[in-house]
Amino acid sequence: MRLTRFAHYVVGLLLMALAAPALVGCAKSVSVAAPQVQGHCSVTLSPGQDVAATVASASQNAVICLQAGSYPTLKLSGLKPNGYVTLRSTHARQADFDGIDGQNVSFLRLEKLTVRGPVSILQSAHDIQLLNNDIGPGTCGVYLYSWQHETFRRVTIAQNYIHDLNFTGPEGVCSGYGIEAVGGVDNVQVTNNTIAHVANDYVQLGGGEDWTVAHNLFLGPSLRQSHGTVHQDLWQVFGGGANLRFANNVARNTETQESLLFQEGIYHNVRVENNLFDHDSSGYSVQMFQVDGLTFTYNTFVGSTWGVIFRADDPDAGRGQGYVVEHNIFGSTSGGTPDVSEYRAFGTYDYNVSQDGSASGPHSVRHWHAHWSGKPGSQPRCLPFAAGYRPTSSTAQAAFSRRWRSGCS
Repeated sequence: MRLTRFAHYVVGLLLMALAAPALVGCAKSVSVAAPQVQGHCSVTLSPGQDVAATVASASQNAVICLQAGSYPTLKLSGLKPNGYVTLRSTHARQADFDGIDGQNVSFLRLEKLTVRGPVSILQSAHDIQLLNNDIGPGTCGVYLYSWQHETFRRVTIAQNYIHDLNFTGPEGVCSGYGIEAVGGVDNVQVTNNTIAHVANDYVQLGGGEDWTVAHNLFLGPSLRQSHGTVHQDLWQVFGGGANLRFANNVARNTETQESLLFQEGIYHNVRVENNLFDHDSSGYSVQMFQVDGLTFTYNTFVGSTWGVIFRADDPDAGRGQGYVVEHNIFGSTSGGTPDVSEYRAFGTYDYNVSQDGSASGPHSVRHWHAHWSGKPGSQPRCLPFAAGYRPTSSTAQAAFSRRWRSGCS
């Protein structure tokens, strides 16, 4: 547990707030369609030309194309057109930026770029799209920051490769994060990305509503081992939130200290559906504090140290109720704890499968014998009902190179 992490980030946010003026520039599943971007180039720029000035003066629906080459950090401030302005490479990902800093911007679409430094969007912002970019290597991937009464909403982060993010010295704001959003960022779609080899959280949310994290591939190895103060999660949420969805994702060999960690706040309507966690965590695959309305279905867990735990002991987390925990496969933990731990009923726990005796419910299957196989066509056998992860696309099928097989013991 990290019950002091919120305080740590308040300090970090205050520091960023002071610095901000200097920044200018069969299974159930959730289906998320990738954004479709169209339009011919309104203008084409080459390295050495003023990209920021061109973006700032562009009218809605403008498409600014960039020729291949190296560009300095793009700094944008006060960008408020009436419709999207698109910035894209003429050849996929061959326009290479040192970083992108935006403050108080809206209707900005970044597409098919390479960005070596952070993509930072700060303060008040809305209608931001990051599509099919290569972000990394660097110290931070995507950083979204709002504070006090500012509005930050409608963000799409889709089809990006976010990778190789590390840092030296003490941990600071966004050090080694894949995606970090803090201060109240709402209406966000994180879909169809590959996030790999990071030193801190793959995705972190510090307060926000209406988030969908779906159809992503999370890959190790982790880069956290040289950072003694880092506590790495796959998706950590703190500060509360509502309408949060984690669906159709694959996490493989990510080596986080925990995968899903929801803590320090009041949560409403959380959905965790059809995900594969394959040797994902050296701690818990899931540590979930009380939620008002949790749907937790059709997930497969294998190879973490402590398995999955639904907690009931945070006095500030509100009332846990409305749980539906069904059709999951829990297995192969190595830390001597149950595959799944339920501290309080809160709702329905049934039709689950565990390799030990921990799956509760009259229809659940316990002491199920299973192992991993390299045969991609293998399916869970000897079960009286459908359970566990199923790929939902050809990409997911390719990523899912190993499936559960079972004997009948």
